[in-house]
Amino acid sequence: MSTQKEKWMVRNKKADFKEIGRRFCIDQVLARILVNRGITEDREIGKYLGGTLEELHSPHLMKDMDLLVESLQEKIHSGKRIHVIGDYDIDGIMSAYVLLTGLSRVGGVADAAIPHRMKDGYGINENLIDRAREMGADTILTCDNGIAALEAVAYAKSLGMTVLVTDHHDIPYVEENGETETKPEVWDDTGSGEGQGETPEGGAEEGTEPETPAVVVWYEDGSEVDS
Repeated sequence: MSTQKEKWMVRNKKADFKEIGRRFCIDQVLARILVNRGITEDREIGKYLGGTLEELHSPHLMKDMDLLVESLQEKIHSGKRIHVIGDYDIDGIMSAYVLLTGLSRVGGVADAAIPHRMKDGYGINENLIDRAREMGADTILTCDNGIAALEAVAYAKSLGMTVLVTDHHDIPYVEENGETETKPEVWDDTGSGEGQGETPEGGAEEGTEPETPAVVVWYEDGSEVDS
C-alpha cells in the first residue's frame, strides 16, 4: 500500500486582490479565486457576482429542449404527477429546487427528491424509481444526472413511466462488444455553442477550459423518441 501523500499545487496568479476586493466589496480570498479562474476584467467580475437573467444562455441551445417542454406542458395540463430527481451536490440541489419551483408556479403537480449520498448513491436508480411510482408519479424529470443511467431509464420505461433526462455530463453509448464509450457532446442543430468554452466539434477553443454543455435526452411511455 502506497504511503505517498498527494501533493497540492496552489495557483498563484498575480493581481491587486485588495483593490478588486475594495471595488466589488468582496473578500480578498474571493478576489483571488476569481482571478485564478481567469475572471479578471471588471465586466466579467461584475457579471459573475451579479449576473442577470438576461445574461443567461438560451435554454433552447440544448438539443431537444422543445420536445421536452412540449412533453412537460402535456403532463401539466393533464394533471400528471412529475417527480424531479436531483443530486446531492450543489448544482443538483439547486437544479431540483429551480425545476420544482418553476413547475409549481405554472400549475404542475410536482415533487422532488435528493438522493442520499450513502444510501442511494449517485443518480437515478431502480429504488428511486420505485419510490416515485409509489408516490403516484407518472413522469420522472432528472437534473444533473441520468445521462449514463441506461438500465434505470429502461426499467422506468418498462413500468410505463415517462423519463425526461437533463444532464451536463458525457453521453455514453454501448458498442456491439458491450464496452461503454463516450460520444462527443450534443449541440443544437445549428452547431451553436456560444459561451460554452468548446467548439461544436467537441474540441476546446484555444486558451479555454473544455466544458460539456448541458444535454437533454428524453424517453416517453416505453419508447424512445427521436427528434
